[in-house]
Amino acid sequence: MDERAARVGENTFFGPTADRQLGVYVIRAVSKEEAHKIAQGDPYTAAGFCTFDLLGWEIHQIMGVRPFTAAELRAHH
Repeated sequence: MDERAARVGENTFFGPTADRQLGVYVIRAVSKEEAHKIAQGDPYTAAGFCTFDLLGWEIHQIMGVRPFTAAELRAHH
């Protein structure tokens, strides 16, 4: 991973699917617009080799941080 991609506000982690048909990027951004700009800047996308779909994602638990319970899930429903 290059230094630019490692900065906060850009690609948090990324890689291809096992069958190499898709690439997945998780982008930490303050807005959908910022995430869109970051995704458009991907070298493969910028060169026209691929396109992207931008999906919002609510992180509830990652690497053991902030465990959640059924009660917490019901509170957000």
